[in-house]
Amino acid sequence: MRAQLRWIGLALWFGLQCAGYAQGVLGAMSLGQGEHETMLRQSIRMVAEKAAPSGAAWGPQEAFDAVEQGQGTEIRLKGVPYRSDLPHWGVVRLQHDARETDWVLYYRLATLENIQAFARQEGGAWQPLQALHVQRDFLTGYHYPSFALSMRGQVSYEIALRVQTRAPIRMPVLVAPAYRFYDQQRGDLVQAGIALAVPLVVLLYLAVLLPSRLNLGLRWFIALIALESIGAMWVSGHGHVLWPFFSREHWPIIGRLAYMAMVVVGWLHVERFVGRHRLPAALRMAAWLTVVLIAVSGLLEILRLVNTRDVFTYALMLFPFIAMCACLLGRSKGVPYAGIYAAVWGAFILAALISVLGLLGIAAVTGWNVYYAQSSVAAILFGLVAVGHVRERERVIQAERLK
Repeated sequence: MRAQLRWIGLALWFGLQCAGYAQGVLGAMSLGQGEHETMLRQSIRMVAEKAAPSGAAWGPQEAFDAVEQGQGTEIRLKGVPYRSDLPHWGVVRLQHDARETDWVLYYRLATLENIQAFARQEGGAWQPLQALHVQRDFLTGYHYPSFALSMRGQVSYEIALRVQTRAPIRMPVLVAPAYRFYDQQRGDLVQAGIALAVPLVVLLYLAVLLPSRLNLGLRWFIALIALESIGAMWVSGHGHVLWPFFSREHWPIIGRLAYMAMVVVGWLHVERFVGRHRLPAALRMAAWLTVVLIAVSGLLEILRLVNTRDVFTYALMLFPFIAMCACLLGRSKGVPYAGIYAAVWGAFILAALISVLGLLGIAAVTGWNVYYAQSSVAAILFGLVAVGHVRERERVIQAERLK
């Protein structure tokens, strides 16, 4: 009876998590369609910053003049991502007829390294906007690069944003009333904290209650999920909010190092779980070559020698596919619960696939934070594997007692 309740509890927990993440994904897909929010992605115009005669960087007026003179650059939200080593400016005119005067302008791309924003009443002086994503205390930052924007109704305003990033340049820029933005940030932060805690709580439960002699490499798997969660905090943009002592500029380094360590720990765990002797040499070589590719591309990007973001992402998708193939091979050779363990790596493949769809321009996935979901699903599935091993051991012990 106790074992049945355990399985029912895990199934209910898994179902609730799936429902919660589905709601989050649907909410991200509809973001910006509300009546209190203004999307600028359709009307914003872009221009690449050229070197001024004096060698100085452009200001907002130079960017605005360049756009007015027809020196624009078309950047679409969908389609092959636009990349350039040059800083880019986005300019737009807008006004509103609502009662609110306090607004927030934000660029919905969490991994952005450098962005500046300026605004003026039409014909007035350009003023830099105060950044809201800078924090000094725990849990005081904001998810996206965001800026305080004061606008009176029925008055035309001009906005200029300077974007410099090694990531694909997109323009998912939105303007929202301040109260609505703050409410959204608080709710999103709570959800992020819960989502981050779910896989760690499950793994802590397993580590405390499972017999220490259970040959599952449990400590390796806990390290795997913990490292993946750190990487997810970078990609989703929650890292600089939950851990404010690391600045936004540090998180690309932290995230890549976490993913690089994750694939090493992950493959060592696969070899332990399935059995190294059961895996063909070609499969092991492919896995380690992928690990090396991830490490080299990650280091090149950290050192800013070459822009290897695409290679890094494709390799991170290839690795869990190799791991899943190894688990399916183990299942064909009779390794207990290797099929469910293959599904664990399938969760990682799904999240990586969504990132690749964004790189290929097939889908706009800027706000799809499924990385915590893959951690939770993987931890829960591995929990089912572990519980299954315990039940199998209990049956063996019971059979020995009856002899």
